[in-house]
Amino acid sequence: MKQQQFRLLIVGPQDNVSQVLELGYMFQKLQLLPRPYHYLDEAVAILQKNEGKFDGVLFTGPIPYFNAAKVYKNKFPMVHIPFGGKALYRALFHAVQSQHPLNKISIDTIYEQEVSDTLNELGLYPEQVFCLQYNKPLTVHEFVDYHTRLYEQGKIESAFTCLQAAHLQLLERKVPVIRIMPPRSTIADTLEKASLMGETLTNQANQMVVIIIEAAPINEMLYTASELCEKQLELERSILNFAQEVEGSFTRSIRDQYMIATTREHFGSSAQPMTAMPFSLGALKSVFQIRIGVGIAGTASTAGYHAKISLQKSREQGENSCFICHPDKTIIGPIGVANPKTERLTVTEPILMELSGITGLSPILLERSIKTIAEMKLDRFTAYDIATQFGISARSARRLLQHLSSQQVIDKVGKELINKKGKPRIVFRLNHKFYQEIQRTGI
Repeated sequence: MKQQQFRLLIVGPQDNVSQVLELGYMFQKLQLLPRPYHYLDEAVAILQKNEGKFDGVLFTGPIPYFNAAKVYKNKFPMVHIPFGGKALYRALFHAVQSQHPLNKISIDTIYEQEVSDTLNELGLYPEQVFCLQYNKPLTVHEFVDYHTRLYEQGKIESAFTCLQAAHLQLLERKVPVIRIMPPRSTIADTLEKASLMGETLTNQANQMVVIIIEAAPINEMLYTASELCEKQLELERSILNFAQEVEGSFTRSIRDQYMIATTREHFGSSAQPMTAMPFSLGALKSVFQIRIGVGIAGTASTAGYHAKISLQKSREQGENSCFICHPDKTIIGPIGVANPKTERLTVTEPILMELSGITGLSPILLERSIKTIAEMKLDRFTAYDIATQFGISARSARRLLQHLSSQQVIDKVGKELINKKGKPRIVFRLNHKFYQEIQRTGI
């Protein structure tokens, strides 16, 4: 099946847009949608008019990009063609060829340090260089007036501008001007960046999202059986409606626990940018203690594991809360508060959740156990050593070590007999390969 192309809106003056389209054949994963404008202030209106018809935007210059970024922020991906470096080299080379005077010049948009570095590298040392940096919103007229005023005052002999509209107006005012245009290589680099951006978003959209919702009545004694059943149905309807919104599958896994599986594309459209609870709890917050764990990963099994980790964090929070574990094992939460915490999950093995269910120990204690075993630097250890170290019963320690052994986290290496009447203790050591993984990941 043919991969869907990334719809890229191309916004800028007609000649710049045409430059981009000429190189479009090199990027098969991009569908270029030209949207040229006549006036700079039309850029934002073009985005509003085409909303929902594109996946990302490429601006042919930095100024319309910054104008749009202030309006749309992170709503969709945007890139722009830079005008420093190669573009300035090109303009200065053209000025030398056309014998434009370069002793006193003015340049807009490009940072002063970059202008200075470029002039030095070319061996050009003008007497006066004036730079108008774009660090606040400016109109085309302000750009034109800046260069015109300097020229009329005799402070410059040539002007360099990145704006098509400013270039045309300066020509009308008889100001010697050269327009800074990006070379083909810079345009190609920007299109490559947009293509990679599209691939990243496609991969993210295909990631799996698993949401585990745990909802237990706060106090069953406050309601009759029929009232509690009605509240339970209301809760299930809310969860089911959310599952339909994100086009996910809905299952009731165990008592008081529900699970939704969907893709990041559908979950993102409902919960973007994932800074609020996945769905409204409303009055149900006074009836149920609701904890939510969200896991995101490339596969359903890993997303489910991440969701369990997030749910455990939500349980530890002890109130109606939601945590999200991202593919890079970053956990964010509780979601919905002013300043949710971000921490890095250091667990390297998904078996910790399974071990938690078997031993009755929390995943966090298990993680610390493995880490401490590594830090003890004992060539050999027994269940007695572990029980003493963590303050747990010998029986729990034996169960923990037996399962760690079955998962090849540790190896059985022998037995030791403390006295003739007692049973010999099984001696373990940390698996060499697993120990190397601990050292590599820094668990």
